[in-house]
Amino acid sequence: MNEESRHLQTLARELTDAYVEHADPCAVLLTGSAATGEADRFSDLDLIVYHDALPPESAFAAARESVGGVTGAAVLAQPTETEYPEVYTWRGVQCQVAHTTVSSWERDLRSVLEDLVPESPLQKAISGLFEGIALHGGDLIAKWQRETVYPDALARAMVEHHWRFFPIWHLQEGCRPATLRSGAGRRWSTPGSPSWACSPASIGSGSRASSSSGSGSSSRRWKWPPPNSPTG
Repeated sequence: MNEESRHLQTLARELTDAYVEHADPCAVLLTGSAATGEADRFSDLDLIVYHDALPPESAFAAARESVGGVTGAAVLAQPTETEYPEVYTWRGVQCQVAHTTVSSWERDLRSVLEDLVPESPLQKAISGLFEGIALHGGDLIAKWQRETVYPDALARAMVEHHWRFFPIWHLQEGCRPATLRSGAGRRWSTPGSPSWACSPASIGSGSRASSSSGSGSSSRRWKWPPPNSPTG
């Protein structure tokens, strides 16, 4: 863990004490680079504060006032009955504090693990549950970790949703048909497709490579699909 992460963790614990005193949360979780030990001097501080019921805004204001020196207090999105996302600057660090209710978070967990929603941004939050540091309510957070088991059905849904295959020749503008060879020229093919040979350097965004005829150089760029290419 680097020094920047240690500094942010110290600030997070001080903020947690303030929220525990004024808002009485069930649990507080530090997430992001400060928790994983990868913070730098530009990193912010990310806290998730879990409540039985969302306290009034005045409780959050009292917590901010108790630590002193908070500036630019605002909300990141419209608060609801179960969520209050606040942001402010404290001791030169941007602090993003997401307040939510326990019931809302557990409902979100079920929506991913039981409904098998592969594109849900909540999967990032679940990752934070395991990578984060419990600053308060460790028993509750440990319970969530034990109960949150990645199901095989969700793994299959993720693969089916995100793993896409496409003909490799779509990426090889300017390459010429060729037979199998080794070294700089390699054969790329899929069933039923022509084979194309080109220098690896010729495939890339803005790279410079020798032309297939060996005379001079040209710029090769990704193009989707290249003119007159197969589409199936």
